[in-house]
Amino acid sequence: MDLLCQSQAENMPLMSQTRGIQEWILSCFGTTSTKATKPKAVVGMFKLLTRFSTTQEKVYMIVGLVCATFAGLGIPVWLTLLASALDTFSNLGKLLAAGAGDGVMDLLQQKLVQLSVAFMIVGAIVFVSGTLYVGIWTYTGQQQTLRLEKQFVNRALHQDAAFFDAHDREALPTEMGTNILHVSAALGRAIPDVFGLFVSAMGCLVVALLLNSALSLIMLAAIPVVAIVMWIFTSCFISKYNQLANVQLAMAGSIATEVVSGIKTVAALCAKVHFRERYAHHLHQSEHAAIQSGVLQASLAGIVAMSFYFVYCYAFYVGTEQVVNNTGLLAFLKCFFNNDPNDPECSVTGASVMCCIYGVILSVTFIGLMVPQWTAIQIGRQAAVAVFEVIERTPIIDSSSDVGMKLPDIQGTLQFR
Repeated sequence: MDLLCQSQAENMPLMSQTRGIQEWILSCFGTTSTKATKPKAVVGMFKLLTRFSTTQEKVYMIVGLVCATFAGLGIPVWLTLLASALDTFSNLGKLLAAGAGDGVMDLLQQKLVQLSVAFMIVGAIVFVSGTLYVGIWTYTGQQQTLRLEKQFVNRALHQDAAFFDAHDREALPTEMGTNILHVSAALGRAIPDVFGLFVSAMGCLVVALLLNSALSLIMLAAIPVVAIVMWIFTSCFISKYNQLANVQLAMAGSIATEVVSGIKTVAALCAKVHFRERYAHHLHQSEHAAIQSGVLQASLAGIVAMSFYFVYCYAFYVGTEQVVNNTGLLAFLKCFFNNDPNDPECSVTGASVMCCIYGVILSVTFIGLMVPQWTAIQIGRQAAVAVFEVIERTPIIDSSSDVGMKLPDIQGTLQFR
């Protein structure tokens, strides 16, 4: 019996061999599914957020975005307070060094108390607003996902035979389950996280430009190059491998469903080894694609960090030169035409340099933190295409419809000729 099984496993039908060759050829070009070669379609963000949400939940989501705005403005406000405090302490230190009286110490203590209270207020606002937007969007996302799942199951059970002829019935549950998980991630806190991080990034950038525009522009010169590198990695490689991992996982689930549903036939034909190898092959391909995606994401983070650290080093050098020379680079023209390089408006303090560098660093950091959440949103929009296709498809023959003629009497005889 074992020899018979081995012989049949080595001489599988030509269709299976052809399919394996096709998968191998397609894998050489970066995909193992003809679906993956189609242009990527996405569901509009407005449609994704409003298709399965109630009016009350839409109001909740708007309130959540307002809370995310307050949470995002926390760091820029903190940076502004820090710059003001450092300048104040620096001036007070100069007065103390010049032999000022006890009044300076009282003023220093007062400023410290004011700064502590201001930081406490900012922290409390960020804590409350952050908790609110996370809770609100998590709730609305789960509610929308629940309605989406119910609607999908309802519409899938009412599809006609033509739909299941065009879709792999065994792979459909695994594929759609994975897609719904991606849609759920996109409908959750990913959107307000991106919004809040964007507000923080823009706020820190504005503060940095106001404190020291010359130094900020020098540091920002590297952002377009880094942004192009990030776009190439994310759009051309990371998304591709994520999609490939999902496709291979769905195919493995299809094989498992097929074997379990026809286990008697599989055992009778001694095809267990063949299906086990196919199942392991697709799982290996999914694992390989997921590992490649993770390596690319880590490599991208390393490249971005290395690029900005080089820029930071140069920024510290330029900022130090500005403090020593007591003038800004772009302010040189104004000072030149006024013929007064000692104009106080042209001076640069150490606090403005430090907070400017911190502002740009934080701005770029927040932009980097947006990438995983933005990627999850884009993957969710792509996954929603297949889910919405099932939900919005109206079958030609709908068994649940009350429209049409019903035969009053279905009794009779059939005659075969």
